Amino acid sequence: MLLSQNNFDTSDIRSFYASDAVLIDSRDFSDLGLGKYTADVKFESSGSQNIIGYIKSADFGLYAEDGASVDEYGAIMITGEIDFEILYDMIL
Repeated sequence: MLLSQNNFDTSDIRSFYASDAVLIDSRDFSDLGLGKYTADVKFESSGSQNIIGYIKSADFGLYAEDGASVDEYGAIMITGEIDFEILYDMIL
């Protein structure tokens, strides 16, 4: 899965509002006939040189500090066991 330039224009909302976030649910739903998510996830952005800078950026509403979520508002959240890689490329 590729997520490129993950940001939304919220300038038309009266008060400041930023809620960009990604939830990857990798729980096993085989009992429902759905299986489990196992593909790599790649993020691309032109604003940050690495994944830590990207997570801490305004693209995610500045929800995270030090590369990890510090409250209930996470930038990139994952549930279940991870059977994939999270990749990042800076777009020039």
